[in-house]
This record gives sequence, structure tokens and C-alpha cells, in this order.
Amino acid sequence: MLRSRCTRSSDRALLKSIYEKALTHELQLRQIPVACQQAVPARYKGKMLEDFRLGLLVGGEVIVELKVVEVLLAIHTAQLLT
Repeated sequence: MLRSRCTRSSDRALLKSIYEKALTHELQLRQIPVACQQAVPARYKGKMLEDFRLGLLVGGEVIVELKVVEVLLAIHTAQLLT
């Protein structure tokens, strides 16, 4: 949905931040709650390490991390699954 709209309306070299803003706008237009770059504490065995930034948190339940690539490779699929 968003990908086709963005590539039709502008250059394919759009930056990740532009896609993030466009996707956020599309979700807001549909009245779907979304938080951008929300900080989440990262802990390991009870120790606070640092904050991890979520790309988008949609509806308080779904984490979306955007990738902007020319070609989808196997490494991208592996990153999606981890």
C-alpha cells in the first residue's frame, strides 16, 4: 500500500525517515494509534543495559522496523525473524 504510493509519487531513493513519517501519517489517517522511536529499556539478567528505540509501535502491540533496500536479500529475511 504505502510502498507503491511512495514510489509512484517520488524518487525510489527515499530515506528511511521519510518512509517512517509517511507510514505514520497513513496509520494516523486511519485512526490507528502509533508511536515513533519509542524508547524501551533493554535488560539482561536484571541489569539495565540501555534503551532500545522501536521504529514504530502500532496499536501498542506491533513493532515495525523499516528497511529501505533496492533488493530484498536472504539476510533481510533473517533479520526479520530475529
